[in-house]
Amino acid sequence: MDGWTTNSLGELCDIYQPKTISKKEMDSDGDYPVFGANGIIGRYDKFNHEEPQLLITCRGATCGSVNISDPTSWITGNAMVIRPKVNGLSLRFLEYLFRGGIDLSSVITGAAQPQITRKSLAPITISFPPLHEQERIVAILDEAFAAIATATANAKKNLANAQELFESQLNRMFRSSNTAKGGGNSGNTVKVRWPVVTLTEVCTKIQDGAHRSPQVLHPEPGPGRFPYLTSKNIRTAHLKLDTVQYCETDFHNEIYPRCNSELGDVLLTKDGANTGNVAINTLDEPFSLLSSVCLLKPNPSNLLSAYLCYYIQSKEGFEQITGRMTGTAIKRIILKTIKSSRMPLPPLSEQERIVAVLNELYERTCSLGRSYKQKLTSLSELKQSILQKAFKGELTANMVAPAPIPFPATIEDITSTDLHAGILAIAYRAHEANNRLEVFGHVKGEKIAHMVEAYVGVHLGRNPVKDAAGPNDYPHLIKVEHRANKAGYFSVKRIGDRYELTPKHGFDGIIEKASDALGDYLDHVKNLIALMLPMNTQQSEIFATVHAAWNNLLLDGIEPSDEAIVQEAREDWHPKKLKIDRDRFVNAIKWIRAKNLEPKGLGKKVLKPRQLKARS
Repeated sequence: MDGWTTNSLGELCDIYQPKTISKKEMDSDGDYPVFGANGIIGRYDKFNHEEPQLLITCRGATCGSVNISDPTSWITGNAMVIRPKVNGLSLRFLEYLFRGGIDLSSVITGAAQPQITRKSLAPITISFPPLHEQERIVAILDEAFAAIATATANAKKNLANAQELFESQLNRMFRSSNTAKGGGNSGNTVKVRWPVVTLTEVCTKIQDGAHRSPQVLHPEPGPGRFPYLTSKNIRTAHLKLDTVQYCETDFHNEIYPRCNSELGDVLLTKDGANTGNVAINTLDEPFSLLSSVCLLKPNPSNLLSAYLCYYIQSKEGFEQITGRMTGTAIKRIILKTIKSSRMPLPPLSEQERIVAVLNELYERTCSLGRSYKQKLTSLSELKQSILQKAFKGELTANMVAPAPIPFPATIEDITSTDLHAGILAIAYRAHEANNRLEVFGHVKGEKIAHMVEAYVGVHLGRNPVKDAAGPNDYPHLIKVEHRANKAGYFSVKRIGDRYELTPKHGFDGIIEKASDALGDYLDHVKNLIALMLPMNTQQSEIFATVHAAWNNLLLDGIEPSDEAIVQEAREDWHPKKLKIDRDRFVNAIKWIRAKNLEPKGLGKKVLKPRQLKARS
């Protein structure tokens, strides 16, 4: 690379390990931080470095990790200091070089105790440009990594929110009616009329596995070998079978008659760090269990395995099973506790309904989880790609920002105005087919459009504000209606105190065009419209307002309580909202949860008109 200098690290930098001090020498009230292998490990009343230093972890599992010390700090010998000793080499450039421009794997020695030495680091060859170019590269990397850090934090938050959403719904399903607010009127809490039974009453067998380990275990299957599962193989809601070992026939034949797990049985970890993990057996062959796992065989005449599995995962079920654990160093549940644990037992039809709801939500949560995990992987790969380009002299300023996952997403091959018109036409047809056109006017159409953007995640070009009738962008709606009339899709006229939509010659055409453009989103849009069909104008208004208020709080980083959502949707929205009884907002929150429509803190915040004007 033209203008770049190449030399060994030993020629360019001082490389050394400072004096180590013991834990006993440290002082929690000391004035200066102490840096060890992985950052600050304590405080001390002296410092041995006045300026920040580049530190490389030189011992242990994190060998090769990079840190920057604080000014006036004590650095111990568990960190290797890399300090430029020549003019023209920036410490920040060197830091980024160690974060992705140098492969340290070849200089790490030792298997049991990995380490990096001064001798192994010194010969490493590095290249660097003139100082002004280093500063330009560092500025671009700072901006890029700040953007990646923000995107990573958002993806991690969304991943956590997806899991919390499932756990919240799971817990509501099994919350006892004497502790649930509202007494379970939503249909999602345990009813008083359901009998409460012990697991012994509804399981034909509750038994743990072998109380001794087999003398011989094999890593691979083979003739006369059977899978041997322990607590390490039981995870929440699934079996981890990639690490299964295999026992021999004599051992299996001794254990299996007493503890014969079959396809569909429930397996519960009762000992060790994974105590409380529960999963349905998906292994369709005989296997042996260690005593750390308890086998539960639900009686199929009155208990579904999936219902029992979900119940044990819930807060109430988990506390029933694990609330009386014994042991100090190793936690365990004894069989007697498991057998006497109590659970609500609804009819099989109700169990099937609960399982169906939770299965759907679990699949949705897993799908979101996969999406956000892929996002995190992509962001990590992007960091390495940017670093590699930086040290090849190929870095440009347009690489600074990662491409976020858009929400709402822009649909290709159709304008947002035509797409909005098409969605209104689709909604009209659904209301017409169900004899509900009397409730389909300006307000409900706008509420449907808002939810298509805010929940389904389809960009329609709106900038909604806190209006008397909910989250509205009427100037945009008027633009859509003008376009629809001019293009021959439909016309909208005021008749009495409401607006009516009248199809024109291009009505079916815009439905087809919008449907084709929506692709995979079409089913989600139709499902949303179907959910909103029974609503009258004010019900749709309250629903969209509560959803927007809830999302506002999430966008502000607030974990919203029901009271906070009502406050945002009613008292802090528009004066006319105060005319609506608070209970209707509370009921809307319950309905949103029951239908799994909780917002995710994505998309646009709905502001008051003056706030939106100030922002623009």
